Formats: sequence, C-alpha cells, structure tokens
Amino acid sequence: MLVTHSGDKKSQAVFIRRDPACCGRKAVSYFRFPGFAGQNGADDDGTTPLSDYDVSRKVEVLV
Repeated sequence: MLVTHSGDKKSQAVFIRRDPACCGRKAVSYFRFPGFAGQNGADDDGTTPLSDYDVSRKVEVLV
C-alpha cells in the first residue's frame, strides 16, 4: 500500500490490523512503515495508527 504524508510524499506500508469502533472510541487501522522503523528507538518497528478518515484519503492499494 502507498500512504501519502507530508504533503505529497508517498511511502510503502503494510496493513497490520483494524480495531473497529467500540465503547465511544473511533476505529483505528495500523500500518507498518519499514522506512520509519527505528526513529523512536531500537524497539520501534515503524507501526503507525491511522484513522478511517486518513485511510480513506491517503491510502492507495498496490496491485
């Protein structure tokens, strides 16, 4: 998948999981960006949460 960030830059990501809306919390999808791994320390695997709004506007599926 390609995810748009920082204006028009695009990075490849792997979809990990989606937590549905529940108990007053909004749904969240988790994507892993291999290029972002390690930026917050050695145990950072590059996983980033995105809202449904962001997914609908910023994520492109690669075929």
